[in-house]
This record gives sequence, C-alpha cells and structure tokens, in this order.
Amino acid sequence: MDRENRRKIESLYSIYSKKSTSYLLILPVYLLYLVFIGGGFGMSLLESMGYIPSIGMTEGNLHSYSAILSDAGFWRSLAYTIYLAVVSTFTATVLGVYLAYCFISSHHVILKRITQKLLQIGLVLPYLYAIFLIMTFFNQSGFLSRVFYHVGLITEPAQFPALVNEPMGIGILLVYIFKGTPFVALFSIHVMARVSKQYEEAALTLGARGMTLFRKVYLPLAGSTVQWCSFVLLGFTIGSFEAPYLLSAIDPVTLQVKLYSLYISPDIQQIPRAMAMSILVLLAGVLTAGIYLSAIRKLIRRGMI
Repeated sequence: MDRENRRKIESLYSIYSKKSTSYLLILPVYLLYLVFIGGGFGMSLLESMGYIPSIGMTEGNLHSYSAILSDAGFWRSLAYTIYLAVVSTFTATVLGVYLAYCFISSHHVILKRITQKLLQIGLVLPYLYAIFLIMTFFNQSGFLSRVFYHVGLITEPAQFPALVNEPMGIGILLVYIFKGTPFVALFSIHVMARVSKQYEEAALTLGARGMTLFRKVYLPLAGSTVQWCSFVLLGFTIGSFEAPYLLSAIDPVTLQVKLYSLYISPDIQQIPRAMAMSILVLLAGVLTAGIYLSAIRKLIRRGMI
C-alpha cells in the first residue's frame, strides 16, 4: 500500500510540476500584457475621472461619466454602433460558413481555385480599399447607378437608392460584410476540410443530404472555429473607425466617430470626457460580445445558421 501511495503522490507531483513549469514559461507574456495593457487602462481610467496632473487637473470626479450617460446622443450612437456590429458580423458569419461548405462540397477544381484566390484577396485587401470600392459601385453617382441609367431602369442617377452616407448605414454594413465573409470562410474551409470522411459516410447511410449533412456533421465539428471567428470579427467591428467615418451620415454616428471628434478637439478640458467615453465603449463592447457569443453558440448547437 505504501508503494502504491508513493507512486500516486509522485505521479501527482510530476503532473503539477509540469503545469507549474508551463505557467512559468508564459509568465513573461502575461507580465507584458499586465504592464502595457493594464497600465494603459489604468491611466485612461484615471484621466477619465479628471485626474491629469500634467495639465493641472488633480481633483478626481465622475462628472465626465454623468455628462456622457445623461446625453441622449450617446445612447443613440451606442445603439447604432451595436446595430452595425451585430448585423454585419452575423451576416458575414452566415455567408462565410455557407460559402465554406459549398467550397468543400464542390468537385470543380478550377472553380475552387478561383474562389480561394478571391477569398484571399478579400481578406488581405485593406479596409480603405474596400471603402473605395463600395463608394465606387454603390454611390448615387457610382458604377451601378450609371448602369441602371443606361439600361433604362432609372431616368437619372439621382433615382438610384442612397446606399452610402445614409442613416441606416448600408454602405458601412457592405464594407464589414465584404471584409468579414472571407475571414470566416477561409478559417471554416480549413476546419471543414479536415473533417473525416467517415462522419460524412455515416450520415449519408442514415439518409442525410445537402443542408442536413451540413447542419448535422460539418457545422457542429466546425462550431468552435466559427464562434471564435465571429467573436473576433464582432470585437474588431465595434472598434473600427474608418468605414463609419467615411460612409456614415451626419446623424447618427458611431461612438468611434464621436471619440475621434473629442480626441482632435483643441479644448484640453475634453480629455476626461474622451477617456470616459473610451472606457464606456470598452465596457459596452465586452458586454455585447459576451451576449453575442452566447447567442451564436446556441444557434450553432441548434443548427440554425
């Protein structure tokens, strides 16, 4: 019995020592995150409470937070930001997953090569280029409006529906979907291509075909990757600035555009308000991402994507 107990103790000790060694190896990385990210967050938090000794602000208060939270424009911009992020991310996720499944199911080698190249180009294309393409094609004086005019669908370019710089943010959604779909599709293709054919053959013998095969075999096995891609995409979209700044209407605007106007303000008294809004955007983003991740996980489990 003593030998067996000694062996158990030695095995447990070896397991815990290996875990401790692995934690010690990644400790420098965590320390870097703690110093740079944690330090920056701490400084932003102090500045948001009005404590900036370098410009003579030494009295901490929460006036900036109360002013922002009592502003109806902030809540309108917050709702607009969440709307753009959730709608574009969910649409890009659905399109990317279905495109990945069609890619895996296809037997046309040349078509698959072309599709893969297009997805790779869409992924590496900078956002400013994507914004330029959307403006070129979907503006009222853009390519599509001129095509519609020449084929007789409209009598003048101004009759083309306003899809850019309008309150619904359709142009912004198009940019995010255009950039997000290749991101989700390429990662999903990488995972779905590794799914063992035994699962597919077993499902086929049970009568699964088409979308049933997708929902019962491929989607559950690629679910964690799809969730991760969608989560990352949502976080990036909430913090993105270029597309809303260039394609949004005068009102409403996203919180990032409001933040930019505060950052470039010559009035140094606006610094605490800018920092406070940054903290609130971070908190709203974390809360939105958590709720969205829980919802997308349930949809994937139920095969509703």
